Amino acid sequence: MFTISSTLHPNSGFHTSSRSVVRISSATELHHCSLNLRFVLPPLIFVDLYELQQRNASYSFVHHGINNLELPVAALPREDSELLLNVHYPRAPSGIVTVEVEVPLHARYGEPAMEGESPFVIATVPKPGGFIACSRDTHAPVSSDNLPKMSPQFTALYDLEASTFVKLTPAASPSDTVDTLRIPVGSISHLAVVELGTAFCIVASFFYLLHAMLSTYRTLNASRHAKTE
Repeated sequence: MFTISSTLHPNSGFHTSSRSVVRISSATELHHCSLNLRFVLPPLIFVDLYELQQRNASYSFVHHGINNLELPVAALPREDSELLLNVHYPRAPSGIVTVEVEVPLHARYGEPAMEGESPFVIATVPKPGGFIACSRDTHAPVSSDNLPKMSPQFTALYDLEASTFVKLTPAASPSDTVDTLRIPVGSISHLAVVELGTAFCIVASFFYLLHAMLSTYRTLNASRHAKTE
């Protein structure tokens, strides 16, 4: 039996983590198998690939889709991105093996709320799915499933003729397929104040730099006069 349970923590803010627990039963011998988790991320949610590279002791990964870290959601096409993990785990389990996987997720700036609307937007994030891929010439743990449907870039990573696949069973209710993240957004009603504050900061910075330049010039000029005398 192979099961997976996942949750987002925290479930509010711009930074969260997907925490998954995979349980592998004791009757399996998975010497030539890989444990894979697949994430489908809506446009509001993204992963930092450089951050994931720091977790190479836990998993390797392949990403497909937009991964610009700075653009707000309004500047992006309404397309999901995908993340596929190859999770490292004990290959010869003794007893039930529990594998914990944590993936840091981040939220983009959403479209500003109109006056009177909620200052938060709710992002619906599908729970990750998982599967085990094994070579056909080894002992398959159970009857084979089809490779889950995913982008062609991910499907091309597997030899469909020489592999068997076993899907991970959700530990929770089958209807519990998504998590939600509460993300703060700006308000159109604050636009005038923000523009005024930005203009003030720019003007104040200009006069501060001008004052610093003039003070430096006077100091250097006075020093030169003192040396010539």
